[in-house]
This record gives sequence, C-alpha cells and structure tokens, in this order.
Amino acid sequence: MKRVTLQISSCEANRITLTNLNLLHRAKSGSISRIATNLAGLHASRFISPLFSLAARMETNCFDSISDELYASGNFVKIRCVRGTLHILTPYDASVFHKATRKKRKQAYDYLKRRASISKPYEMILRDRIISFLSISPANYDDLIKFTISKERVASQKTLEAARLIIRILWEEGIISRLNGNTNWRIERKVYQLNSNVFWTRQANSLPENEAEEIIIKRYFTSYGPTTINDAAWWSEISVNKIKEILLNNSEEFIEIKIDNCRAPYFLNVHSLDALGNGSDCTCGVKLLPYEDNLLKGYKTSRYRFVDPNYYSEVYNPAGEANATILVNDKILGIWKYNRAKNEIQIKKFDLFPRMYNIQLMQEVERLCRIINGSCSFIS
Repeated sequence: MKRVTLQISSCEANRITLTNLNLLHRAKSGSISRIATNLAGLHASRFISPLFSLAARMETNCFDSISDELYASGNFVKIRCVRGTLHILTPYDASVFHKATRKKRKQAYDYLKRRASISKPYEMILRDRIISFLSISPANYDDLIKFTISKERVASQKTLEAARLIIRILWEEGIISRLNGNTNWRIERKVYQLNSNVFWTRQANSLPENEAEEIIIKRYFTSYGPTTINDAAWWSEISVNKIKEILLNNSEEFIEIKIDNCRAPYFLNVHSLDALGNGSDCTCGVKLLPYEDNLLKGYKTSRYRFVDPNYYSEVYNPAGEANATILVNDKILGIWKYNRAKNEIQIKKFDLFPRMYNIQLMQEVERLCRIINGSCSFIS
C-alpha cells in the first residue's frame, strides 16, 4: 500500500465522495444500472427508498418507469447482503455480494432455525413443498404460506413461523427470487418464483469466498472513498486485518491520504482523484435523500464528515437507521418523510439551514412533488 502521498481538504474529500455516489451532478435518465453499480447496490430496506434514491441522482419525470426497471425487467436482483440489509444490485454484483456475505447470513438464519426448533427432516419437507408449488407458477406470499401449512394435520403458530423462515432461507440461498407483483410503485406485493436468473446464483456458487470478499472491499473503497478501514469493517463485517491485507495486495489501485482535521488515515481508489480535476468545491445544491440512503449508511466512524454530531439523534433513529434527509452541498441540514396516505412530502429544516438555500430547497421539493404527483408541507 502506498504511504501518505497527498493531503487534501475536507471539502475536496467530500467532493470525491459525492462524485463517486452520483450526488455532485445528476445523471441522465436511463442510468440506473450505472448508478446501482457505482453505489455498490441501492439500499432497499423500504420498498420505495431506491426510487427516491435514484430521483436524487438522475433526471426523471415519474417513478413508474424506474419501478418497472428495478422490479419487473429482470435486470436487477434484490437480496440481503452487507450488514444483513436489503440491496438491489445488478446480477453480477448480486453474485459477488451474495457469496461474500453468505457466511454471516447463514449464521443468522441457522440461529433462527434453532430457536424455532426446526429439525433437518422437517426443514426438507417444507423446502420440498415450497419448491414444488413454485415449480407450477409464481405465487404471492400469502398463497405460498397457505399452501405450505395446508399439508399439516394441525396448523399452528409454530408451523406458520417455520414456513415463513424456510421461505426466507430459500430466498437468501438464491433458490427462489422475490418480485413485485404490483404495478403501483407505492405498494409492494411480494411474489416468489423459482429463480429464473440462474446466472448470478451459479456465479456465486463458483466464486471463492475470499475472492468475493476482496472484490466487495475494493468496491467499497472505490464507491465510498476516501474512507477508513474501520468504516469498511463496519460496512462489510470483514475483519480489519483482512481489509488491511486486501489493500496491501492492491497497493497500485488504492492510496492512503490525509484529510485536514481528521486523525484517521483514509484510503481511496487512485482514479477517484480525477474528481478534483474540474474543481475542488463540493457544491451539489440541495438533494432529498431517502431513508437509509447509501451516503449515510456507508460510514460509521467518519459519518461526521456529512452529519453534525449534534444532529445524530435526528438523522439516525435508536436502531441506527438513517432517516430521509436534506443534503445541502456536503452537509445534512434537515430531514423529511413521505406520507403515503396523504401522498405528501413533509419537510423539517435544521436550525443551521442557510436561508440562501430556501429557494433551491423549494425547487427540489416541487420537483419531487411533480414526480409523485403529490403535495408538500413544512413541519417544525
């Protein structure tokens, strides 16, 4: 790994990150695959979050076409991966992230199986029922559950929980895939089918685990850099020593840098420095970032670069989940939420919100209201 060869300002560091995460400038429509790749997957803990995430990063007039592309085209895969959270990825990325995080996820559902007292023979019975039912045609979640427990002599809460868990495990393993059976972008209707996109599962099965881990760590520093080793360990759940080894083995691609007023060493892909070629400012205007946006879920120890610690309790809930936020250049200066019942964007500015950006905020809110064909309100 190259030693410190460059010292940059915090503004320059943030410009690089905003560029990497497609927030400095909006991309043209039709850039969904490139953006998903640049972000190392779109956070998808809530069904509509990826739509708002893409709206902040690309030109669009409505969510219908974006929703069709994400959920109906077959060009993307929705899986649980880093930190056990839902992401939408391209098939190739899904194969890599699936393999790199499989061990951690398996530990989680093995624990759930033990807690539910599911024996191996009973697990195989449930697996066979689910697979045989889906071999006929795709099925929505409720019908799949109903069929699975209908074969029991006496259906109970325990058999219901067991059926739910085995469906989740089959999905986690890539044997079945989860689609959206609703044409309305506001509402998800889970539909399961036997995995028709076998490319990514075959790729995942053939890829060595250590190779997959190396790929996602390199992707992390490329997408989120400059960032720290501790941030990478938190994000990936890969050990600090393993990450250091990966960076050392790829010393021509990644360099260590120093950021003004930051103690920890930071690392980034050498090509990320190209973002400074057209300037060193970090002016991206006002952007409305969704719940659990990648910018706020890519860091732990260095999230202060974008969020004033005084506002951590407003930006992050007690579980550590990031609320929908208002980004002004390179700082989070407010929060917002989407009221689905009212189809309304509700805005709350922090005290530090600069008045000079009020017009830009209103323009951005109006833009999003046009996309959802909704309204807005300001809350205190």
